[in-house]
Amino acid sequence: ERLAGEAFRFMTPAPDAEATRARIAFCSCADEDAGTASGWRAMLAEKPEVVVLLGDTPYIDSTELDVLRRRYREFATFAPMAAILRSTPWYGTWDDHDFGKNDTDGDLEGKQYSRQAFVEYHANPTYGEADEGIYTRFRRGAVGVFLLHSLFLAGPQPSPLDADDTTLLGRRQWQWLKDGLAASTAPFKVLACGMIWNGATRPNKPDHWMSYSHERDGVLRLIGELDVSGVVLVGGDIHRSRVLRHRCAELAGYDVPELITSPMHDSIIDEANAPHRDLVWDSGAGHTFLVLTADASAKPATLDAKFFAAGAGVTFETTFTLDELSNGR
Repeated sequence: ERLAGEAFRFMTPAPDAEATRARIAFCSCADEDAGTASGWRAMLAEKPEVVVLLGDTPYIDSTELDVLRRRYREFATFAPMAAILRSTPWYGTWDDHDFGKNDTDGDLEGKQYSRQAFVEYHANPTYGEADEGIYTRFRRGAVGVFLLHSLFLAGPQPSPLDADDTTLLGRRQWQWLKDGLAASTAPFKVLACGMIWNGATRPNKPDHWMSYSHERDGVLRLIGELDVSGVVLVGGDIHRSRVLRHRCAELAGYDVPELITSPMHDSIIDEANAPHRDLVWDSGAGHTFLVLTADASAKPATLDAKFFAAGAGVTFETTFTLDELSNGR
């Protein structure tokens, strides 16, 4: 379907200091098929203010520049997706299939072309630093979103936290995250990336934060050292949706939630329903997405998380208060 002649529109948001609410949708793992289309239509009906693409959006599995560009064009002109994105601001990061190859890392040959095509087809505020990766951040009302890339530097260089181990974020991205968290005045801070922040998934899958547990624990420790309240972790990738509440108060000062939303397409991975001591909820449903709604006018401020599946409506809902996402001092 062609989009020529379609109307495009936008609404300027209120200044961050004046806005007390925000409504942001997150999704991952999307095809150009009927199932994904139903997910986009369901998301449009929820009227999010912002959409965040968490990766495998789209599936490319190549670092050839012409293939990358073609797939981004095909994805962007898929009519059900375009219907929401022509009137809703959107931001993106990548996961393995749009970075270049399933379960890969920063040793991927041709990764500079993956970055080049991403920059050409995404209007993010920034794209990493010094031509490294694509990390960026934005704020919408009561929510500051830190979009991390978790593949471009993974593996090839020593970790800034442990020189005897490999890195996931890299030195520059790590400092960028530290500085950004320290400076953020948003009541809630969402740290989002393509991969999950725990290791409970299908057997032998390497691309998750617990393959770099020193840096995952480093993020939690950073939250505690900087006394950063209101942090929620968001991921995708694993073809299941899950909620965890990490018992990490000794590091972060409070128990940090993790919200995983996947997939928008049909394919579910049953083996990814892996046990974890902090698991709250698990779902194997396709055409699913997450909507976070923040209300800073409430006393205390609240962050409501709703998981949707096309045709089924809300499949799970949980609400966090700013008081419980703080160290209580």
